[in-house]
Amino acid sequence: ALPVIIVAGLWAWVVVQASGRRWVGAAVICGLAAAVLVATNPWDIPVFAGSLFLAVVAVAPKPINALTRLGTAAAFCVAMSAPFLVELGGWLGSSSGVGGRSLVYLTQVDFAPWWAVLRHFGLFLAPLTAAAIIRPRKDLVITGALAVAGVALGLVFGSSAAAVALATAALFLTMVRWAPDRWLATAWSLAGTAMVLVALAERLTLMDRMNTIFKTYNGAWLLLGVATAIVLLRARGRMLTVALPVFLVLAPVALVNLPLGVAQGWLQPRKVSPRPTLDGRAFLRSDSSDAFLITTLNGAACPGEVVAEAAGPSYRQFTRIAMHTGLPTVVGWEWHLQQRGQTLVAIEDRVRDLETIYAGIDAVERRRAVDRYGVDWIVLGDLERTTYDLHTSDPFDGIPGVVIWADLGSTVLYRVVQQ
Repeated sequence: ALPVIIVAGLWAWVVVQASGRRWVGAAVICGLAAAVLVATNPWDIPVFAGSLFLAVVAVAPKPINALTRLGTAAAFCVAMSAPFLVELGGWLGSSSGVGGRSLVYLTQVDFAPWWAVLRHFGLFLAPLTAAAIIRPRKDLVITGALAVAGVALGLVFGSSAAAVALATAALFLTMVRWAPDRWLATAWSLAGTAMVLVALAERLTLMDRMNTIFKTYNGAWLLLGVATAIVLLRARGRMLTVALPVFLVLAPVALVNLPLGVAQGWLQPRKVSPRPTLDGRAFLRSDSSDAFLITTLNGAACPGEVVAEAAGPSYRQFTRIAMHTGLPTVVGWEWHLQQRGQTLVAIEDRVRDLETIYAGIDAVERRRAVDRYGVDWIVLGDLERTTYDLHTSDPFDGIPGVVIWADLGSTVLYRVVQQ
């Protein structure tokens, strides 16, 4: 989503800056880019809309005219993303939706600590803060009062991260009036917007806590990065003298950290795979069991047919058949299902039924469990044998209507004949 938000933002700049009627064409393209963003990562919409609004209000010579143009782009965005929005709205209004919770609600627990904000954004916050101090002394008093108010507000609802974010937001946004050109004014508005959004992510949760935090932080990181680049390129005099050394001290840390992160991913992969590659299934070349099951199902199964596979902890190999075939499965990763409104009782019931299907004793009861979920295919790979401790060559022998469709050694794909 980050490249998409950059493209949408650049076209929004063209919409505001274009002369004559050329802004209309730019608004169409901007709306299309924003529509792609809506469908790619809706959590970025507050970041995108908030940064545009504050930047226009702070910088545009004619803010009302600029906002009208962007409003037209927003209308194009809604029209082009309508199919996605209708489907999303229907899902949110259904019983599965967000599990009976409000789409947006006040956060009561799981606040981020203050040091997390500095750890994530310190490379940008340090030089920006140093630069923002260079202003008339009388303004520092007003800015300091606003920063203290921000700290107090954050601490009132128990978030030290929000306190830091609101204090720095006050520091950055009040710099807009002292910026010598529109570029620097834009930079300070973007930096201030980023920190306001970090604070909002502490007070408000959109759908679920995890996504609200890390997706808001991704957008804020992008805004702060752009703001820092502008300040370092456009600042002059004392502001540059203060900001540049701070950045140069921290930049080597980032420059070392990046190759270390790449090296860790290369040397300690979660799954061994041929390198380099953009093929998400390349790892299957070293896993003949899963490769056989996935390839066979992709050729034999019809869309919508249900597959039974082993269930287990999130972020591991479980649910790999559904992932690589698109077929629905009996139960997926527990936490993600709870995020999407499924109850723990319902999830545990399905996990127990899977155990019955794979390792039960009563053939009739196993068939009932198969029929309960409309299972069309049952996979028996290395993962299933390990998870359910299956050692016989055909553990489904004797279950009515469950027949071998294809096999490769101990890996078997079963077809369920509907009765």
